[in-house]
Amino acid sequence: MNLPNKLTVARVIAVPFFIAFYMLGYHIAAFVIFIAASLTDMLDGKIARKRGLVTTFGKFVDPLADKLINLAAIILIAVHISKKGSAIYGVFATVTALVIVSREVIITSFRALAASEGTVIAADKLGKIKTVFQDIAIVALFLDASVLSNIPFAGELLHWTGAAMLAAALALTILSGINYFAANRELVSKIKEDI
Repeated sequence: MNLPNKLTVARVIAVPFFIAFYMLGYHIAAFVIFIAASLTDMLDGKIARKRGLVTTFGKFVDPLADKLINLAAIILIAVHISKKGSAIYGVFATVTALVIVSREVIITSFRALAASEGTVIAADKLGKIKTVFQDIAIVALFLDASVLSNIPFAGELLHWTGAAMLAAALALTILSGINYFAANRELVSKIKEDI
């Protein structure tokens, strides 16, 4: 197994630890795991392209590993906001989490279908931009919800930054999902024929 793939597998292994630390109240440890996972996500792709180590495994598992930790973080934050935030903000966070999770399940299933047809669908630019906005939203809301919640100005700034980034991530989630299907019309047509 090459280095980029090892980093990808390490990210998958980190997910249960991230969830456990967050749920047990060790928010700083959970935050460090999330940041480390985000950094390895950027690193493994760069190493793979630079050294010519791009593999089918990496193309398929790398986006999946990224989604696992992001979805876990978004769900945990949505639960926290729903419990402690205003009702409207709680509904927004919950709906956003549901849309993001649904999109990831649909696109991952679509990728699996494509793989069964012998086609590997790599992450596109819009999907990568969506991930950046999700990561910024998660970091801001994570810090606001757990680590810096008692510091008035910092908490307020992080709260609104996180909310704005989450709204942008929601829009990009929908757009990038539509873009995946538009860019792979032939496969969509094949699937429709089977229905």
